[in-house]
This record gives sequence, C-alpha cells and structure tokens, in this order.
Amino acid sequence: MAQVPQNRVYLFRLQTLIIDGGTAVVRNIFDQKRTNVPLNILLNNEKGTINRLRASKAITQTQFDLLYPQSGQLPTIADFDLTLVICLLRNLKCCGLNKHFAWNVIPQPGDTSLEAELCRLRMFRNEISHISSTTGIHLAIFKQKWMEIEQVLNRLNLLNPVQNLQQFIHGYKYSPLDPKAEKKLQTEIQNWRNMEKGLETEIHLVKKDVLDVTKEVGNVKKEVDSVKEDVNIVKKDVAKEVGKVKEDVVEVKKDVAKEVGKVKEDVVEVKKDVAKEVGKVKEDVVEVKKDVAKEVGKVKEDVAEVKKDVTKEVGKVKKDVAEVKKDVDVVKKDVAKEVGKVQEDVDAVKENVTHHMKAVKERIAQLEFEKKLQEDTGTKQAGDDSYVRRKERKLQY
Repeated sequence: MAQVPQNRVYLFRLQTLIIDGGTAVVRNIFDQKRTNVPLNILLNNEKGTINRLRASKAITQTQFDLLYPQSGQLPTIADFDLTLVICLLRNLKCCGLNKHFAWNVIPQPGDTSLEAELCRLRMFRNEISHISSTTGIHLAIFKQKWMEIEQVLNRLNLLNPVQNLQQFIHGYKYSPLDPKAEKKLQTEIQNWRNMEKGLETEIHLVKKDVLDVTKEVGNVKKEVDSVKEDVNIVKKDVAKEVGKVKEDVVEVKKDVAKEVGKVKEDVVEVKKDVAKEVGKVKEDVVEVKKDVAKEVGKVKEDVAEVKKDVTKEVGKVKKDVAEVKKDVDVVKKDVAKEVGKVQEDVDAVKENVTHHMKAVKERIAQLEFEKKLQEDTGTKQAGDDSYVRRKERKLQY
C-alpha cells in the first residue's frame, strides 16, 4: 500500500478533530439545551421554524428527513451532523442563543460566549473543508490550527462534558490512519460542498433579482425626476399666485388700519363721555353718603334713649322681684308653722288609735277565752253574746 503524503495526513487529522470531536461536543450542548424534553416533541414544537430554515435552504431535504423520518421512527440526535446541530442551536427558540449575533464576523479574541465559540468552530469547519485533499496542509499550519480548534472544543465541553474528550482528541492526533474513516470524512465534506454550491446558486439567483430590482428602481427614479420637474413648474405658478395674494393682503391691511384709526378716535370720545358720567355718579355717591351718615346718627341717638328707658324698667323689675322674694320668705315661715301644728295633731291621733287598738285586741282575747269556756259548759250563751255586742258598740263610740 502506497504511503499517504504527510500533508494529507495533517489535513485528515484536522478534519477528524472538527467533524468527530466537534460533532460530539455540540450534540451534548444541544441535549443540555432541550432540558429533558423528548427530541420528537421538541422538533414538533419548533416545526414552523424548521420549515422556514428548509425553505431558505439553510437545511437540506436530507437533513429535514433526519429530523422528521418518513419511516415513522423517532429521530435520534446521533444521526445529526455538525452542520445540522449548529444550525438548530442557532435558530431554535428553546436553545436561547442571541438572535442578533453576527455569525459571519470573526469573534473578538476575548469573547468566549457560546455563540462566539460555535461561530469559531463553524468557521474552522468551513476553512478546513475547502482545503484540497490532494494538497493537504503544512506542519506549522497543522499545529496552529490544531491548538486553536482544541481550545474551542475544550471550552465548549465545559457546558455538558463529553466523557474522555481529551483521550479522543489524543487519538485523533496520533492514532493510525483508517482508510474507511478517511473515505467517510471525504464523503461528508463533499456533501457540505454540494450544499454550499446549492446555496451559491441561490445567492446568484438572488443577486439577479437584486439587479432586476435595481433596474426598476432606476426607472422609478426617472419617473420621479419627471414628476419633480412638473412640481417645480407648479411651484412657480403657485409663487406668482402667492405674490398676487400678498399684494391684496397689503391693501387690505391699509384699509383695516384706516378703519382701526377711526375706531380708536371714537373710543377716545366715548372714554371722555364715560369719565364725565362717572364724575357725576361719584358726586351723587358723596351726597348719598352724607345723608346716610345723618340718618345713622339719628338712629344712634334713638338707640341711646331706648337703652336708658330699658335700664330704668329693668331697675323697677329688680325691685319688684326683691319684694316678691321677701313675701315668699314670710309665706314659707307661716307654712312651716302650720305644717308643725298638723304634724302634732297627726301624732296625737296616731297615739289615740294605737291605744284603742290595744284595748280592742285585749277584749277580743277575753271574748275568745270566754267563748271557749261557754263551749265547754254549754250555758249562758245568749247572755254573753248580748253583753259582747253592747261592749263593742261602746268601744266604737
């Protein structure tokens, strides 16, 4: 078997690093971004976006069939190549990448964002895939590119690490060449180139459309220039008419000024007449004030007299009240004496009643005793009853 030129070996190893190593790393990142959502459900949720990507040729029909297999089987990320996974990461909402990131501009050296690292990896892929396999690359370029690509992969691998990535990278660099693997890589690179040719064709068609539109814009510009000339003519005519209107306005202003002068003279005369009338009114007001002051003085004098009369009457009333108070005191004393006498009579009556009540109680007790004796003997009933009635009548009197 003929020995493979070393320059081709260097190219093959760089291609392996990007395609195998890079694909493994970005697949893990995509798995992390979908946060345990089943792949088929996520793709169905994002189908509108993916259809737009297919329509714009960002995704080929072959890649679309991997996302939505016609066989009815579920899609698996193991079938997605590096280009497809980076495209999904860039465009699907669930991945959350910056929509305004400039993917066609080389990132700044200090930018280590996910977008910047994916952009670098994508640019390395494009650069390496366009190097002819018959020419290969020199050792110095190989070492420089290998170091840069390895650094990008290691930084990306921090997000959702590929186990033993460093061992894989070491194998890509030093393991014996595999002709089958090289042929597989060349096939994949050729697919990328074919897809890019398709994109170039689409770009050519777009450019042709742009040229057609540019011609149409030129025609429109000519028509606009023609319209501008017509507008200028109209402007001149309008300017003439405006000049005439201005002259008419000046004449009207002069007439208005004359009329305003006359009105001002009339206003001056009216002001004089009003001033005279106001003077007369002021004089009448002064006279009225004097008359009112006189009347107010009279009223004050009448009020003073009324106050004096009221004071006298109040004095008399106070004297009468004092006399009435004296009479009331005398009456109170007489009433108190009479109340005392009545109280003495009441006490005497109470004492007399108490004495008679005591005598009655004693007699009743005596009669009850005698009655008991009569019941025991059965004699002298009638005589005793007659005697008791006589005694009771005497007691009542």
